[in-house]
Amino acid sequence: MTHTATVHSSATITTAAESVDVFLAPPVLGMSRSSVSALHTIFDRHVETGGTWRDGWSALKAFDRKAERYGDLRYLRGLLSGSSLSKCSMAARPNGTGGVVNAQIRRTPDYAFLSGVLMCKGVWLCPLCAPKILSGRGEQIEAIQDHVDAVGATSLLVSLTLPHWASDSLDALFPVVSNAGAMFSHRAWRNVADDLDYVGVARSIETTFGANGWHPHWHGLMVFDTDLTDAQVARIRGTVQQLWSDRVAKLLGRSVVDDIAVDVRRWVNREGTRGVGHYITKLGKAWTVGQELAGGVLKDGREGSLTPGQLVRMARHGDPQAERRVREFYRVTKRAKRVYIAPALTAWAGIDDTDDDDLVATMQDAELVTELSPTVLSWIVRFGAETDVIFAGYYEGQQGIVETLRARGLRVVATTRDGPDGAVPVIELPPSPEPLE
Repeated sequence: MTHTATVHSSATITTAAESVDVFLAPPVLGMSRSSVSALHTIFDRHVETGGTWRDGWSALKAFDRKAERYGDLRYLRGLLSGSSLSKCSMAARPNGTGGVVNAQIRRTPDYAFLSGVLMCKGVWLCPLCAPKILSGRGEQIEAIQDHVDAVGATSLLVSLTLPHWASDSLDALFPVVSNAGAMFSHRAWRNVADDLDYVGVARSIETTFGANGWHPHWHGLMVFDTDLTDAQVARIRGTVQQLWSDRVAKLLGRSVVDDIAVDVRRWVNREGTRGVGHYITKLGKAWTVGQELAGGVLKDGREGSLTPGQLVRMARHGDPQAERRVREFYRVTKRAKRVYIAPALTAWAGIDDTDDDDLVATMQDAELVTELSPTVLSWIVRFGAETDVIFAGYYEGQQGIVETLRARGLRVVATTRDGPDGAVPVIELPPSPEPLE
């Protein structure tokens, strides 16, 4: 079967093999060259069995994104040795009785994943944990907004920024923003809160790096259990502007331009076309309020700025300045909360409180492809073969994983163990003085 398509108006795909060559050739997409043989297999699966070349192309990009995430994690393990992140996804989870559970490869109709491993729950830099946690927090915030709409309350999206220069250290700037909640204990705010039925806030901290150095900023969804008038919104805006101006002057000795440093506007439902909805859509995506507040790790920086994830990628590929900034970012942020949702707000909206352990836990109802013995898992991590194994499991099942590991010289076998509901597939190493061929 032959499929022809134009890519970037310059490259023509005539075979599955050629499509992979185009995909890997810089600067077509600027993607990595991880596991060329696996990429050929992935494209073949989608194209040669009747799918379109677009399906195959999408599968290639999905493989590459996952490979890049694991590549970033391996880099961070070495860079931040001794941190919780340095051990993320390297070992199976304890079983509570002194042993460990077997890691697992599970799959849904759309993707596969590795589960049953220790996770660091890092929300600032971890390329595996942060997307899961922040996506979960975003869903919680979206549920709060749904309740606001249902009861006729009011939510305001508040953004706080501060003047910053290239010479500023993150040590100086970050605490001003991350601890901004302290200003809402001021009497001026308490008066507003009491008068206007303030419920609470869901807030996140986002930090980027650009021509003017570090740029930490604060986003919050403030909820009021009443239908605010424009005059009342103006009162809130004026109070927040004054409190923020005072805070920046006290801690940094700088003045702020109110209309630039403080943005307070109504949240308009996602079908709306004005107010904060217009602000959200300037990202180029129809983001919900939850995704905007909690999804910073999932998007690239705006033009001229870099997210911490982008800095990690640059550092991993040899940029010493980026590496220095990654170290600085980790040191400054590691004890701070990335996202905070006031307990009063979740209680008001009737939302169950969920901790980070629950958010990083994978779907146990997804199909089990196979378990991996702790020894096999350790070899997969040593090989850096997590992505190869995950995609082999998705397309070929347990036997595909066995063949992938055997191709690397590991003497694995496919077997089963007894489970409560019958036989459970397991890949393990047989007793042998030498696991490698």
